[in-house]
Amino acid sequence: MAYAQCEFSISGCVDQANNKYLESAEYDSEAWTSNGYYHAVADAKLISFEMGLNGYAHFEFVCAVGSNPIGIEWNGLKFIITGGASQGYTGGTIMAASSL
Repeated sequence: MAYAQCEFSISGCVDQANNKYLESAEYDSEAWTSNGYYHAVADAKLISFEMGLNGYAHFEFVCAVGSNPIGIEWNGLKFIITGGASQGYTGGTIMAASSL
């Protein structure tokens, strides 16, 4: 059994005029395996962040599991899954103050 997860959140406030302000961005990643038959990797990065009115947070992530050892590399722009056969996801997301 293998498990990989990435989680992202932003927080902020909305004023009486419905203007949305971004105050913080957080992320977490977790990978877990129960035996040597499966492998899992997970990682995340906060690429850029802007507080305030119409602020945003840009995250990049990787989550993968497989029956062979898996690795991950950061190439300066995104994550790359390396190693044996695996199933996983790499990508990015931009979360804006409008998401509040």
